[in-house]
Order: sequence, then C-alpha cells, then structure tokens
Amino acid sequence: MTGAVQNDTQSIAGRMGEVTGLVNGGVEQTERAAEYLQRISGSAEATLGQTRDVNLALSEQSQASESIARNVEHIAEMTAESDLSLREISQAFAELDVLAQELKHTASGFRV
Repeated sequence: MTGAVQNDTQSIAGRMGEVTGLVNGGVEQTERAAEYLQRISGSAEATLGQTRDVNLALSEQSQASESIARNVEHIAEMTAESDLSLREISQAFAELDVLAQELKHTASGFRV
C-alpha cells in the first residue's frame, strides 16, 4: 500500500510539474498578448490623433474654399457693376457726341 501511495504521490508531483509548466507558458502568452494590445492601443491613439489632424485640416480647407467662393462672387458682382457703369458712360458719350454735332451745326450758322 505504501508503494501505491508513493506511486500516486510521484504521479501527482509529475502532473503538478506539467501543470506548472503549462501555467507558466500561459502566463508568458498572456504577457505577450498584453504587450501586443498595448502596441495596438498606442497605434490606435496615434491613428486617432492623425485622423483629428486631417479633420482639422479639411475643416480649415473648407473654410478657405468658402472664403474664396465668396470673394469670387464679390468680384463677379463688381465686374457686373463696372460693366453697367461703362455702358452708362458709353451712352452718355454718345449723347454728348449728338449734342456736340448739334452745337456744331448751330454754330456753323453764325458768322463773325
């Protein structure tokens, strides 16, 4: 009976050694997994920061584009106003030319 107990004790001790090895292997794998997760987390944070930077740049670019569009529209309005003014000036010159011709014709009737 003592021999059986000793055999069982040795068997249990051997199994405990195997289990300890498996537990230690599991601990190492868990530590490596934790390191990978930390790396992934760091990369995710860096990517999030870059995404925020890109978002900010796009927002600034959008604001600049809107400002440019408003300025182009303002220039178009000013060009239309200038065009109208030039037409009015051209019409005034045409009327002045008619008046000058009439004055010239009227003045040609006078003798000095």
